[in-house]
Amino acid sequence: MINREEQLRKADELAKRTWCDNWPERHMERIRTTGATTVAEFLKRYPALPYHKLGDILGPVAAVQLQKMQFDEANANGTLRHAAMELMVRTLAWDLKRGWRRGGHWSNNRVRAASHFVQDLLTYTNNAELERVGETVWSELERLGPPPDWVPRSIDDPYIRRAFAIGWPDPKNRDSENGSGTK
Repeated sequence: MINREEQLRKADELAKRTWCDNWPERHMERIRTTGATTVAEFLKRYPALPYHKLGDILGPVAAVQLQKMQFDEANANGTLRHAAMELMVRTLAWDLKRGWRRGGHWSNNRVRAASHFVQDLLTYTNNAELERVGETVWSELERLGPPPDWVPRSIDDPYIRRAFAIGWPDPKNRDSENGSGTK
């Protein structure tokens, strides 16, 4: 049986490995060991897996670290909209595991998912305008009213696509303004 002091020591060692001074570089090394060369490439392999489970795949990588790395990369590459779509899918997959209107606490779970999506978008972009955009995307998803058992499996989900087409139109795709865009 492990005593309390041993448990604390192991937890401290894990925290130091996860939050070391050069954690972005170390975590990028972990991503490269999977054969991916970017955070986006790694995430694409697991289209709806929540961030904390992705962190488990990589080793001691906290979900918030992976999200920060994703949004830093997306900001540098001009792909924030795509990263936000992934954020929404992964948030919904975690917070609404049983579906849009399924489970004993589906209403509370949806509020939690909305809060996570909008707040994480603000946190990882540090852009107050995107907080408003996130709220608009979420409102559009609510208006679309997915079926009770709906949980998106990727950013290609039609409800995700339509909510973003209205709430955050893709400037590269003029059709997105009417909700029929595919990008």
